[in-house]
Amino acid sequence: LKEQDVETVRMQRKQGKTAITYIELLDGDRKFGEDFLNVLEGFQLSDGDLQYLAGFDCVHMAVWGQCDSCLGKLPQEVKISYDFSNRYGEEKIERLAPYIDYVFFSCEKDDAFTRDLLKRVKEQGAGLVIATLGENGSVAYDGKEFVVSGIVEADVVDTLGAGDSYIAGFLNKALEGEPLKRCMEAGAKKAALTISHFGDWYKTDNYKKRERKRDMLKLNKEEVHFLVTAEMKKEVADFLEAVDAKIAPVLEYIKENQVER
Repeated sequence: LKEQDVETVRMQRKQGKTAITYIELLDGDRKFGEDFLNVLEGFQLSDGDLQYLAGFDCVHMAVWGQCDSCLGKLPQEVKISYDFSNRYGEEKIERLAPYIDYVFFSCEKDDAFTRDLLKRVKEQGAGLVIATLGENGSVAYDGKEFVVSGIVEADVVDTLGAGDSYIAGFLNKALEGEPLKRCMEAGAKKAALTISHFGDWYKTDNYKKRERKRDMLKLNKEEVHFLVTAEMKKEVADFLEAVDAKIAPVLEYIKENQVER
């Protein structure tokens, strides 16, 4: 997590098995299997956790995250985002909706079922209600109109994490006060980036640097030399040329004056 620049200051450790979700990858599309909450079962946020969360502009949670108890306990200025995934029939939606500023669902297409779902949750008191639609883009409802947005083309390798990335991109622009359509487009861009590589972790620049250092430590001299890029070779050549320029007059003086070295 630290290598991905994820803050871990409030992370809790418990004895037992970690929560597990089984996922199968079929032709680049992820299919979710069984969930096992394990140590996450009965998880509760502490007063210290709530105090920590109160310092943020937005708090995001998901239907399986066991954090519903914090709703209504955070300052009103803290925006709440909630991912219900494909749990359209969850009984708690009606109870939680009034506390949520951004509700997200994962649906398949922009049809009557999806629009009725968005409209129903909005009428239950939610702020914006958005449905990601995979290759069909996304649709959102603000209480007045439905807004539709497409996808950003990408070479699909693995769709795991596409929805989460969409939400991250969307919220980033929403918190900056951008119009709904632009927020949806930003979400699509983030999702396209995620599905173009394997796994749901995108390697940040810092992660790549640390990863490269670890790899270099495992290599022998010949392998390191082989991995030196053309750009690095040029930098080395420029450095040696500068050194030669400094040393050349000294060598010439030694030669002319036959100074013993």
